[in-house]
Amino acid sequence: MAQVAILGAGGAARLGGMSWADARTVGFLMNTRGLTELVILNAGMAMGVLDERI
Repeated sequence: MAQVAILGAGGAARLGGMSWADARTVGFLMNTRGLTELVILNAGMAMGVLDERI
């Protein structure tokens, strides 16, 4: 599934005029951004700061 996110964001960046290297970087960074959100949400739930409604 990560490949889809990388290709989606990277492809959009390439269509937006970025070089292949920059577009690939954007794809990887967008993928790590999503993973970071999941880690933060899991930590918040474990600490009791967030509930299951969020």
